Amino acid sequence: AATVRAASDEVVLWAMDRESFKAIVLVQTMQKRLKYEAFLEEVSLLQGLSSYERATVADSFVEVRYGAGDRVIEEGAEGHDMFFLVAGKAEALDKENVVRIYEKPGAYFGELALLNNEPRKATVRAATACELVALDRAAFERLMGPVVDVLQRHEAD
Repeated sequence: AATVRAASDEVVLWAMDRESFKAIVLVQTMQKRLKYEAFLEEVSLLQGLSSYERATVADSFVEVRYGAGDRVIEEGAEGHDMFFLVAGKAEALDKENVVRIYEKPGAYFGELALLNNEPRKATVRAATACELVALDRAAFERLMGPVVDVLQRHEAD
């Protein structure tokens, strides 16, 4: 519990009961889960996950948006997140040369820094406005165990 004191004489305070708050959070969580469960069914990397595992991954996603030209990850930086492309187009750069293009929904990047605990090997920037979902290191380590072997094989390619 905490004490809250008004900083001015005129204050408008809105209150919400516990049940209403829980209902709103539950609805939002279910909408997010449904949206990303369907998305995850199409991601080839995650085909081996059960529906429960996909739901857990969907619950862990953080939605992020980048404008055209924005840098999503920076070469040499410490990696904290893995990203999945939901919409738009992104490109990986080695210095200023485009080495890979991500344009299919479900394309992913940033996993190597998490797998190998190394700095980012390339810069990825949004070529167009992009909608991405991020999976942070803790969620990656907790949830992606079943696909780590697949990721390591893809790394060798």
